[in-house]
This record gives sequence, structure tokens and C-alpha cells, in this order.
Amino acid sequence: MSEFNDNKQPRRRRTQLNAAQYAGQQTLDNSIPLIRTEDAPMQPTNPPRRNPQPTPAQQSANPPMQPMSAAQPMRPQGMNQPGQGSQYAQSGKMCGFRGVQGTPMQPQQGWNNGVQPLDAAHQLEQFSWGQHQQSMNTGRNQPIRGGQMMPNQPMNPQRPQNPPYPQQNYGGWQQQPMYPVNFPQYPANGNGGNGGNGGGNHPPAGLGGFNPEHREPKNEPVRRKPSGQKLLKRILFCACAVAVICGLVAAGGAISNAIQEQNEREALVASVTAYDDKYVPNVYVDGIHLGGMTRAEAEEAVTAHANQQRDAWKVRLMYAGQLVREITSADLNMTVDVQEALDAAWQPGHTEGGIDARKATMDALAENPYEGYSATPSGDNVVIDNILLSIAQQAYIQPVDAHIIFDYNNFNNPLTIQPETVGRYMDTTEAKNQVYQMMSSLVSGEVELTTRELQPTTTKAMLEPQIQLRATAYTPISTTSTEERNLNIQVAFERINGKMLAAGETFSFNTVVGKRTKANGFYQAIEYAYGDQRMGYGGGVCQASTTMYLAAAKANMTILKREPHSDAVGYTDYGKDATVSDNRIDFKFRNDTNSTIFIVATVMKDSRYDKSHKVCVVSIYGESLGKGVKYELETATVQTLPAPTEPEYRKDTNHTYATYVDQEYTYRKATDGCVVESYLVKYVGGAETERKLMYTDTYKAKSEIIYVGTVERTEEGQ
Repeated sequence: MSEFNDNKQPRRRRTQLNAAQYAGQQTLDNSIPLIRTEDAPMQPTNPPRRNPQPTPAQQSANPPMQPMSAAQPMRPQGMNQPGQGSQYAQSGKMCGFRGVQGTPMQPQQGWNNGVQPLDAAHQLEQFSWGQHQQSMNTGRNQPIRGGQMMPNQPMNPQRPQNPPYPQQNYGGWQQQPMYPVNFPQYPANGNGGNGGNGGGNHPPAGLGGFNPEHREPKNEPVRRKPSGQKLLKRILFCACAVAVICGLVAAGGAISNAIQEQNEREALVASVTAYDDKYVPNVYVDGIHLGGMTRAEAEEAVTAHANQQRDAWKVRLMYAGQLVREITSADLNMTVDVQEALDAAWQPGHTEGGIDARKATMDALAENPYEGYSATPSGDNVVIDNILLSIAQQAYIQPVDAHIIFDYNNFNNPLTIQPETVGRYMDTTEAKNQVYQMMSSLVSGEVELTTRELQPTTTKAMLEPQIQLRATAYTPISTTSTEERNLNIQVAFERINGKMLAAGETFSFNTVVGKRTKANGFYQAIEYAYGDQRMGYGGGVCQASTTMYLAAAKANMTILKREPHSDAVGYTDYGKDATVSDNRIDFKFRNDTNSTIFIVATVMKDSRYDKSHKVCVVSIYGESLGKGVKYELETATVQTLPAPTEPEYRKDTNHTYATYVDQEYTYRKATDGCVVESYLVKYVGGAETERKLMYTDTYKAKSEIIYVGTVERTEEGQ
């Protein structure tokens, strides 16, 4: 066997043998046939002529051998027989193969006197193979791959060549110069030969059996480390190779991606065009899924379903759990338009144009399916509108604001509040939309009618703070007051009682009460005129105006006009009175609160006294003054004016008080005058918090008045 390590072989150049050399059998590629020659030393000579062309006679005499089966290689007789190795095998000098002793065989047909023609490929190229440096130094014949033993001979380091083999005759065989071919190594047989060639005196192994790989030795110069320039070239070469490989990989990836994209595109197109004559998925009409149906199939399915649902369709209108009205398809003269609904349902996925647009629509339908309906109500839904309108009118309740009831004759509780009434109306918009939807989808069922509250503008809670008692004033009626005077007070209070004064409005006593005349319902009674008391229509109304003044001041009304009497009055203190006269004197105040005030005025019996005592009462209601707040009118005399010492005498020409000249009647006693200040004082929780000067009134001192008669007495009339 070869002692050469295949892993340590240097790189070798290879060539191929032509078919002419190995025609007729497959085993010719495993060995190179040699002819037997005399044992002669091989001397280096000039290389043989390359590509020798055989003559026509040689070609005719040596026709190509017929190929044989690789399973049954043809072997020459006597080969691989034990103990038949050639003398070359025994001497260690071998040409082309190592064999065993045996009888040389005669050349077969196709051999030219034992000479096999050289192949052009053999002559063109020589192969180099490694030789152990130690073998070259020792000069011993070293085993060469292919079973040959080559002598160590110097080679040309510039161009290593195989030494030519001189042709020598050897028992009828002739040796030809052969050149190695890089064939695979076959294992040695049991007799020490490689392959089927057993010995040097046998014919070439190409006729049968295993053929040893034949290579010519090649002398190579000692390898040296490459220079820097060569190393750089190698590195650049490797880099270029890597770049090329990367480029090829990238190109391969791009091609793979392109193929994948093409496949995906074809799949997308197929998924869209599959619905060219069918409805796309996720399209519904009347709840029927039309995806995958043809137009005829869809029309049949939808028509049957629509007619069945139309005949059975009805809607029950319910309110508070009670049936109010039932609406049927006959009421609405309902018809079914299947074709229009189907045409509309066909649009998605078919009218977008390109494949991509259609695919986008199909994907969108997967998220939001198309819902179509075939039912069409008659008219402009007039029937439904009229039914719901009639029900809404019956359910309507008008809201009523809370309001104040002013019963001024009920002095103890003149003001009450009528609570508000919450209205109600039916919102038919929501119910109408439900009925429309159920009709268009041919879905029967119930619709619950709902109502909404209509809140009033004014509520009881809003009015309660506006009817609080702000102030009440009392003035007693003298027991000496005449009936006419009392009647005049009642007439004035009847016209004041129940008076409502809006915020910002002004009260005028003369305007409200009117002129004090007989025609206006007043009576003659004593009254103050120009500092004196006399009879006149409406006498006593000043007590009514005074009581109004006291109530208005305590109710914190804004007093606009008020004048005191010329003398003290018996029903109130100095500074608290208010006189009135038809022509020139009036009492006025203004309501400066945020709400209406209500005035209650009456003459009533004074429960503090007996039934003969009466009292004038005026109460003002309105916005509350506040918790614990009240106002009082207080007066103070700041100066006293002494009365004259001399009486004033007056002739009673009317003989009212005195008739005769010797008769005197003291009409008025002398009285001192005074200067009085009046204040409006505010109390909160019983404590004074504010004091405001209202008026400073001057009451003149009065002299004594004595009436004297005017008739002289006669002696007869004494």
C-alpha cells in the first residue's frame, strides 16, 4: 500500500482522459496500462512529442475496446494469483503499478503489439504529486500513489516534468511513456498489489479487475512563505471571493423574496377573482349572508324571506306596560323591493376598480359588515308619524307654575302658595326611529313609549321666601271717633288691602285711595285743616295714611314723600304720623326689594280691649328681611316750644259753641310745641345694628282758643 498521506498531498492539477484511450471498459479510469520491458534504468531525456496522432493503420489494427460492465470487470489471465508477482515487484523497480508474481499475459485485441496509444490529455498535462523530502534525500524509491515506484531524479524546478520512459521490449510487451491521471486510490489486495494489476509482467489492468491509480511523480521546489505582495494578493482574492459569495447569497435571497411575493400576489388575485360572479363575504340583506351566492341565488333567498316576514310583521306600541296601539304591515301598505337591495349589496367588492381596491373593501367588510334591507314603507312614513303624534297628544300634560294666592280677607293667613304642576310630553323621535328600523328590517316586536317631564318655570320652593311677613303696624281708633270717621278709614283700607307692589314700583296713597268725595264713597267727619279741626269728606283717612307710613317704615320701604300733621294726633306719637290731602299732600314709598310686596290693611276689633275698641292694622309681606332682622321707627324730641300765655278768642258766628257775648267756650287749650327727630333702627337678634335719621318734624306751640258768642242778651232774654 502507499505510504503517502493523502491529507498532506500538495495541490495537484487534474486533467481528463479522452474516450479513445479508455473506450470499451469503465475500469480504464483506474489505471494506466504498461507493457513489459527489460529492466533498464530510466534516464531523463527530452520529453516525448505531445499529442502523438496514431496512424490509420494503427487505428484499424487497434479498434476501440468494447465497454464492459463495472459490476463484472474483465481480468487478464494470471493476474492476482498468489506467488506470481513480476521480477519488478521483487526488485522494487516498478513502472506504473505494483504487482505480484505471475505469468505474463498476451495482449488482447485492441493492443498494438503491446503498445497502447497515448491519450492527448496524457501528453498535454503532467500532474504533480508530493514526494517526501526524506525520500528525496535518501535516494530511495518511495511509493507513489497508484502503486508506482519512481526513482529520485532531479527535476527542473521551474517546470517539473515526469521523466520519459524509454521503450523496452519485455517478453513481447513494449513499454510506453505514460502520464499520470488523478484517479481514486483502491485498496491493496491480499497479495500486496494495489487493485487488479498483480505484477509487472501482466497486461494492463484495464482489461479487468481493480486498477491502481496511476500518477507520475513530480519534483517541486521547496515551498517558501509567500512574500507580502503575494499575501496581499491572496487576501484580496479571498475578500473578493467572500464578496462574490455574499452577493450571490443576497441575490439568491432577493430572488427568493421575489418568488414569494409573486406567489402571494397570485394568491391575493385568486382570493378576489373568486367572487367575480358572486357576492363577497360579510354582505347581508335582511339578515341573510349573501357571501358566495350568485345573483340569482341571492334573489331567490331574499325574496322568499322578505315576503314571509312582511306578512307577519307588526309592532306593538306599549306605555307603562299597557298596549296603546298595534301597527301592522297592512296599516303601512308595506312593499318589498328585493332587487334594489340586492343591487346595493352587490356594489361592495365589485365596483372599486382594481384588485387591490376590491381586496381592501373585502377586508373592511370583515370589520364592518354591510347590512341591507329590502322592506320599503309607503309614503313618507306618514302613517307612523300620525299614529305616534296622536298618542303623544293624549299623553301631553301642560306644566303649571307655582303661584301665590293672596286672600287679603284672611288677615291671619292672607298668602298661600299653589304648588307647581310638572308637565309631561312624549318624545316620539326615539320611538319613531325604532319603528322605522323594525319596519326596514322586517323585525316584529314591541316599542316602549317613553315620556319626559316638563318642568315649570316657578316652583313652590322659589316662592316661599317671597311671602314672608316683613312688618305690621297698629293704630288704635278712639272710642270717641264717630261712625263716619270709622267708615272713612274702612273705605281707604278696602282700597289698599290686597295691593301688590312689584319690585321697584311706587305706592301713592292718593292714587290708590282716590279723592275723598261723597261720590267716591266717603263720609263727612272731623278732620284737620290748616291747623284746625273741621268737618269734611274723608275725615279720618289720615289715620289710614299714618298706619301705612308706620308699616312701610318698619318693612324697610323707601319713603319718598311724607308730611306730619300740624298738631299732635291721638293715635300715634310725634314724628310717626303722615297726613294726606286730596290736592297737595300725598304719602309715597317705593318697593326696593327683589320681589313683590303684598299689603294687607283692615280695621278690626282690638282683642286687647272690649268690643267697642277698634284698631287699624296694616301688614306688608314680601321678601324676607333675614333671620332675626327687624326695623323699628323711633322718635326723639330734641326741642320744646312753649305755648303762648295769652288765649286766642274767637267769635262763634255760627253759634256752634257760644251764642251770647257773655258766653265763652274753650275750644283748645294752650299746648307747647316741639321739634322731633324720627329714626329707622335696625335690630338683628334683638341688638341694634343700625340707626338712620328719617325726618325732623316741628310741631308749633298752640295758644288757648276760646269761642265767644255774638248775641247780646236783652232783658227779656236774660
